[in-house]
Amino acid sequence: MEITCLLIDADQDRRVQYYYALDLLGNCKACICFADMNKGLAYLQQHPEFRPEYVFVNVNDSFHARQSFSTAVQVLPGLTDVSIVFSQYDEVYFTYDEYKVFNLIGRLKVRLQQVMAPRKKPLVPAG
Repeated sequence: MEITCLLIDADQDRRVQYYYALDLLGNCKACICFADMNKGLAYLQQHPEFRPEYVFVNVNDSFHARQSFSTAVQVLPGLTDVSIVFSQYDEVYFTYDEYKVFNLIGRLKVRLQQVMAPRKKPLVPAG
């Protein structure tokens, strides 16, 4: 199954790590990244051909701003049932299909750990 995602995260390093993890899963059709919700929403409004299955948002904006974003996205044609995942620090909020999102996040974490494990150097005894 190929997936499409919109990722909104102010931290460029996290965007790169997320994109890399999706790429390593080998089933990502498209992942568009933005630093804030306004730019992400503007992109979705200007590109009706791009309809992601997932929107991942990691921002420090207020609850009201996140709710407004969610509503604005889900009223766009073709995005009524999109899964939107908001995370802030270690808290995660879902707007649609929680099982589907948990499954994808779990697969991303496992794949990233597999890729990063060989890069760890073993400890060498002092001697």
